[in-house]
Amino acid sequence: MKQYILDKSTYRIIATYSKSGKLKKLDAKRGFVIDAAKAGYTFSYLEESIDLEHWKPHLLEKDAFFTAALKAWMEFYYSKAGLSYRFTGTDGKALKEIGKHLTSLAADSNEAIEMWKFILKNWHTLDPFYRHKMQLTFINAQLNTILNLIRNGKQTSNTTARSDADDIRQRFQS
Repeated sequence: MKQYILDKSTYRIIATYSKSGKLKKLDAKRGFVIDAAKAGYTFSYLEESIDLEHWKPHLLEKDAFFTAALKAWMEFYYSKAGLSYRFTGTDGKALKEIGKHLTSLAADSNEAIEMWKFILKNWHTLDPFYRHKMQLTFINAQLNTILNLIRNGKQTSNTTARSDADDIRQRFQS
């Protein structure tokens, strides 16, 4: 796939073309596609007929989080399990989603990578239920809880209910 960008002050449009050279999608990163059309810019259905005076080749951006996070995960998993991790497409999707969430919490991708390394470094502090489930899909599904456990050292909802129930039981027994 190839991408071309139309970058103006009020809009930024990315056109993606398939390997066969046909327009696959238009993505407005800033502004609206209709604004570019009203300004007289054309969206060529075939890659060979793109107006290169206005549309410039756009290199696909690599995910800054993914590569570093994957390396950290593989090293972490091998150190804990003594085996290499069987990485699948589902794991890749989960790691990208983890990256999106951590990047939204952090200032940038570098800080998100540091957060990911911090999670892995403090994995031993989690409850055994979480500690023994070293799968990226599980971590992605439980990321809010895992972050809470690492930050606060306990799970807020169940722990409070359990301690209240224990207090009530102790009053009845005495």
